[in-house]
Amino acid sequence: MLRYVQAQPTQAKVTIRRARAEDSAACGPICYRAFFEINAKHGFPPDFPEPSVGIGLLSSMFSRPGFFSVVAKQNGRIVGSNCMVEFTSRT
Repeated sequence: MLRYVQAQPTQAKVTIRRARAEDSAACGPICYRAFFEINAKHGFPPDFPEPSVGIGLLSSMFSRPGFFSVVAKQNGRIVGSNCMVEFTSRT
Protein backbone atom coordinates (compact mmCIF):
# COMPACT_ATOMS: atom_id res chain seq x y z
CA MET A 1 0.00 0.00 0.00
CA LEU A 2 1.35 3.41 -0.96
CA ARG A 3 1.30 6.17 1.59
CA TYR A 4 1.67 9.80 0.73
CA VAL A 5 3.19 12.10 3.26
CA GLN A 6 2.79 15.79 2.73
CA ALA A 7 6.12 17.50 3.15
CA GLN A 8 6.23 20.43 5.51
CA PRO A 9 7.41 23.59 3.77
CA THR A 10 10.68 24.92 5.04
CA GLN A 11 10.85 28.62 5.53
CA ALA A 12 14.22 30.27 5.38
CA LYS A 13 14.76 32.91 8.00
CA VAL A 14 14.21 36.50 6.86
CA THR A 15 16.41 39.19 8.36
CA ILE A 16 15.77 42.93 8.27
CA ARG A 17 18.52 45.54 8.32
CA ARG A 18 19.00 49.20 7.47
CA ALA A 19 19.30 49.83 3.75
CA ARG A 20 22.47 51.23 2.19
CA ALA A 21 22.76 53.09 -1.13
CA GLU A 22 24.52 50.11 -2.72
CA ASP A 23 21.45 47.93 -1.97
CA SER A 24 19.51 49.85 -4.61
CA ALA A 25 21.00 47.69 -7.39
CA ALA A 26 19.17 44.66 -5.97
CA CYS A 27 16.09 46.50 -4.68
CA GLY A 28 15.34 48.65 -7.74
CA PRO A 29 14.37 45.76 -10.04
CA ILE A 30 12.26 44.19 -7.26
CA CYS A 31 10.44 47.50 -6.78
CA TYR A 32 9.94 47.88 -10.53
CA ARG A 33 8.47 44.36 -10.91
CA ALA A 34 6.18 44.74 -7.90
CA PHE A 35 4.64 48.00 -9.07
CA PHE A 36 4.55 46.83 -12.70
CA GLU A 37 2.56 43.72 -11.78
CA ILE A 38 0.12 45.58 -9.53
CA ASN A 39 -0.51 48.24 -12.18
CA ALA A 40 -0.87 45.67 -14.97
CA LYS A 41 -3.49 43.73 -12.98
CA HIS A 42 -5.54 46.91 -12.63
CA GLY A 43 -5.02 48.18 -16.17
CA PHE A 44 -2.81 51.11 -15.20
CA PRO A 45 0.41 52.17 -16.93
CA PRO A 46 3.65 51.38 -15.07
CA ASP A 47 4.90 53.85 -12.47
CA PHE A 48 8.48 53.42 -13.70
CA PRO A 49 9.45 53.10 -17.38
CA GLU A 50 12.30 50.68 -16.61
CA PRO A 51 14.11 49.08 -13.63
CA SER A 52 16.91 51.66 -13.70
CA VAL A 53 14.42 54.33 -12.56
CA GLY A 54 13.60 52.21 -9.50
CA ILE A 55 17.31 51.82 -8.80
CA GLY A 56 17.85 55.59 -8.95
CA LEU A 57 14.84 56.36 -6.78
CA LEU A 58 15.77 53.85 -4.09
CA SER A 59 19.43 54.90 -4.14
CA SER A 60 18.29 58.41 -3.34
CA MET A 61 15.88 57.32 -0.63
CA PHE A 62 18.35 54.89 0.96
CA SER A 63 20.99 57.60 1.35
CA ARG A 64 18.81 60.60 2.21
CA PRO A 65 18.42 61.80 5.79
CA GLY A 66 14.78 61.83 6.81
CA PHE A 67 14.07 58.40 5.32
CA PHE A 68 14.12 55.23 7.39
CA SER A 69 14.83 52.47 4.89
CA VAL A 70 15.22 48.74 5.43
CA VAL A 71 15.94 45.68 3.30
CA ALA A 72 14.78 42.11 3.82
CA LYS A 73 17.28 39.32 3.20
CA GLN A 74 16.62 35.60 2.84
CA ASN A 75 19.36 33.04 2.27
CA GLY A 76 21.85 35.90 1.94
CA ARG A 77 19.88 37.53 -0.89
CA ILE A 78 17.89 40.77 -0.80
CA VAL A 79 14.21 39.97 -1.37
CA GLY A 80 12.56 43.33 -0.66
CA SER A 81 12.75 46.79 0.85
CA ASN A 82 10.64 49.47 2.46
CA CYS A 83 11.09 53.19 3.05
CA MET A 84 9.35 55.50 5.48
CA VAL A 85 9.64 59.26 5.72
CA GLU A 86 10.49 60.44 9.21
CA PHE A 87 8.71 63.63 10.18
CA THR A 88 9.29 65.74 13.23
CA SER A 89 6.23 67.15 14.90
CA ARG A 90 5.57 70.86 14.63
CA THR A 91 4.08 72.37 17.73
